Amino acid sequence: RQTFNVEGFKRNIWTLKNLVMLGTKKIREKDVLANNIAYRQIEYRVKAGISFVVSISAIIMIFAFLLQLKIRNIGKAVGIKGSVSSKEVVSAIEQIKTDLVRDSEEINKKLFREQISGRRKSALLDTIPAGMISMGSNNEVTYINEKMKSWFGFEDSIIGENISFVHSKLGIDRFENGKLLIDGDFYWISIHEELNEVFVVLRNITEQENLARKLLDSERLVSIGEMASRITHEIRNPLSTIKLNSEYMVENIDDVDPSQIVSSMKLIVKEVNRLETITEKYMNLVKYKNSAETEKETELPIDLVQFISFHSTEFKKRDIEIIMGEIPECELAITVSSFKEIMLNLIKNAWEELGSQGKVSVQVEIKEKKAVIRVEDSGRGIPDEEKEAVFKNFYTKKPGGTGIGLSHSRKLAEEAGGHLTVSDSNLGGACFFLELNVRSRA
Repeated sequence: RQTFNVEGFKRNIWTLKNLVMLGTKKIREKDVLANNIAYRQIEYRVKAGISFVVSISAIIMIFAFLLQLKIRNIGKAVGIKGSVSSKEVVSAIEQIKTDLVRDSEEINKKLFREQISGRRKSALLDTIPAGMISMGSNNEVTYINEKMKSWFGFEDSIIGENISFVHSKLGIDRFENGKLLIDGDFYWISIHEELNEVFVVLRNITEQENLARKLLDSERLVSIGEMASRITHEIRNPLSTIKLNSEYMVENIDDVDPSQIVSSMKLIVKEVNRLETITEKYMNLVKYKNSAETEKETELPIDLVQFISFHSTEFKKRDIEIIMGEIPECELAITVSSFKEIMLNLIKNAWEELGSQGKVSVQVEIKEKKAVIRVEDSGRGIPDEEKEAVFKNFYTKKPGGTGIGLSHSRKLAEEAGGHLTVSDSNLGGACFFLELNVRSRA
């Protein structure tokens, strides 16, 4: 028979009791937590429902307000005052529809008139004796007239192409204001920009250029005639001296002393040198360049610096200070030989005016695709009444001068599309302005 353990039983009873109480507590806490969660969900749903109802109400009120405001505006637009009924609103809407139809008809009429006007303008531009092409802000061709098509073989399909396609077909880098040679013909290009569109107008000036060249040739013939007359007069004395000495030696060859022969021969050589000097002064008058020549054009500063350096010895010999400013890099639309010939005449005029000592300044400035070259000296200057006369053939006041250097230089400058003028210098003497076109670099 087993013995019953009272103490152990008591302990088990207390442990079981504690477990029961702990379980009951946990069950109550779980119920409370579940109740709280349910309450919060209900509270959230109620608040969300209230917010939704409030939002919908606000939207309805705003829509109603806007609708009322729109109706009032419609009423004002058609002249309705006071309260607005649905019938009046319908009437106002019908009035607006009528106005829209009328406006649409006016717009169609305006478009039709503009189309007619555009066709008339196009027909007018096709009749002018000039080529025209236009491009938009994106450099795409927007218009080309019939003259441009016939000159260069363009088609209507050119519309919408990039302008670089036109450049490549014409054999140029870009359009620029001024004279341009294309396939043996001369064109004068004018560029205009308006309303974000660029218009390029080309005029064929080949006939004018030929007429101008013929006129220039006739002027040269007149000048050559004057030159021949002047040369005849100037070489008469040297030829007479040569003839007399030669005849004397031939007639008296047996009786002439050797020293007399040497003396006469030296005199003959001196007069021959004098004749060479006279002819060299006039020979440049007929040395004009043919437009078909493909000679290298002038590059600054290289060609100008080389020219000044070549003549530096003459400046040093005369004790003349040469002043040169900064020369910009550019290509001039004139051949190197013509440019140096003009500069030589201007420089020689300066050092002949100064004699010995003084200052000569050469400055270059770029202005609107033009190079302005200033050649100044510190001499006596040129009176106002003679500033145009110095460019006429054979006008000179210098002892032994021919009067053709400046005339020849101006003609060379004009043949290159430039100008040569004279004014007063800040150094005290004359200031010659040589203006030449600048070639754009690709």
